[in-house]
Parts: sequence; C-alpha cells; structure tokens
Amino acid sequence: MADDSTTIPPRPPPLEPVPDAAAAPEKQTLAVHDDRMWNGAQYVDGLPGRPYVETKSQYFELLNAAGLRIKDQQESTTGPKLAAPTHLQTLTLPDIVVPPMTQEEAHVHGAVTAIFKHHDLVETLWCEDCFQRNRYHGVRMQVRPHRVLIECRCGHAIYTPPVGTTDLVLNTLPNIARTSSDEIGGTVLTPTGPVLRPTTLLHDMEALLLRRYFAALRARHKEARLFHRECFHGNPLSDTLALAIALTPERLLLICPCRTLYHQASRVIHAPLQVM
Repeated sequence: MADDSTTIPPRPPPLEPVPDAAAAPEKQTLAVHDDRMWNGAQYVDGLPGRPYVETKSQYFELLNAAGLRIKDQQESTTGPKLAAPTHLQTLTLPDIVVPPMTQEEAHVHGAVTAIFKHHDLVETLWCEDCFQRNRYHGVRMQVRPHRVLIECRCGHAIYTPPVGTTDLVLNTLPNIARTSSDEIGGTVLTPTGPVLRPTTLLHDMEALLLRRYFAALRARHKEARLFHRECFHGNPLSDTLALAIALTPERLLLICPCRTLYHQASRVIHAPLQVM
C-alpha cells in the first residue's frame, strides 16, 4: 500500500507570454521569453576557462566580451556592439624552421621501409606542430632510391644523393637468418583479462633501426601510427586499430589486435620510457 505521506515537489509556474519589445509596434506578437538558459545552467565550451552560466544575460555578456554572437537562436543578438577586447590573452606560436634531412636519417627511413614491408605494416605520420596550430596535421612521406621526402604544412625536408655517386637510399636489409624459434606465443593483458596471441621476435638490427626511426621522428615533432595490414580497415584517421608501441631501454613492443612484435635487448642503456 502506498504511503500517502510522500510529498511531491510542486511544478514551477508556467511562463507568461510577454510582448516582444524589440519588434515594431505593428509587428509585435506575444512570445515566451525569460532569462533561463535553454537547456538549464551549463558550462560554455569555446570560451576561456569554460565559464559556468545560469542565465541568458550572463551568456550574452560573455559572448559580447569575446566579440561573438549566437547562431540559429531566437535571441540572436548580444546587445550593442563593443570594441574588440584587448585584455584577452592570445597565443602566438613561432614560425617552424624545418631542418634539412641528413644522409643517416634518409638511410634509416629507407631501411625501416623494408621492415614495414616484411612485417606487413602500414605507416602513417602526423605532425605535432601542425596539430598545435589547428591545421591538418597529416605528413607525406616518400622513400625512393634517389630521394627521401618528408613534408607537411610546416615545410619539407628532402635528401637526394650527391650527383655522380652511388650512395642510393636502399629499402632493403642484409640477409637476416630467421628460424621457427622466432615465432612464439605471448600473453597480452587486456581490460577483459590476459589474451594469448602469437608473438614474433624482432632481430637486433630491426630493433636498432626502429629505435633510430622513432628518434628521428621525435626530433622533427612527428608521430608515427602503424597499422597491421590484416587488421587495417582503410581509415588512417581512426587509431582504434593502430599498433600500441612501447619503447623502453630493455625492450621494444609493437602490439596489434592479432599479434605482437617483440625485442629484448641484450645490452641495456638506461633511458626514459617512451610510449606511443
């Protein structure tokens, strides 16, 4: 049996229609206007500090101070226009100076291409400086025997071998002895628990080149996102299937949804952890 002592809070009084004073007398109609925010009190995104407003008056004052106005709303004015505010802080980023590409860096990019090809990896690059400046941050990478190019909206770095030399950029590696013992089983800890996945042991030369590859990209403020071709669904903008990369002085891990590439260093040089 229900308890009759339960109290139900009263409903707020209905809004009374008021005339629209901003309209011409012959066009005045009754409209329901009040000072409450349309969806209730909320934080305002897009303004410094994400201020919390409870009324439309506070919201309009913030927009007016920032030189903005709302769009696609019935109350589409924020009051009289004000001069551009001078007290708002602005961030001025310096121009990017792209350093030239060295011969060693070009050869690293050429050699790591062979690693990606052997392990069936897809490479995508992103520029942190372009991202910070709110522009498209994709990076174009070209590796050819006579030219290595890395280009984004910051500029480009290019390496071409001197004319008359045979110093070409090769996308091959020396013969690496691979045996069945390089394919082992491994366990990856996931949110649902440990999962058994096949693991491929990387050769010392492969691990060395990958470390130099990531170091070269980090020096240029570039980020690599690698995908296993069999797991890749064709959208490089989605990193849900990108390889998880963990780089420590002791080991190198490349983890995708179906396998793991692993290397354990025999000689450890202490350095900070890098996780990508």
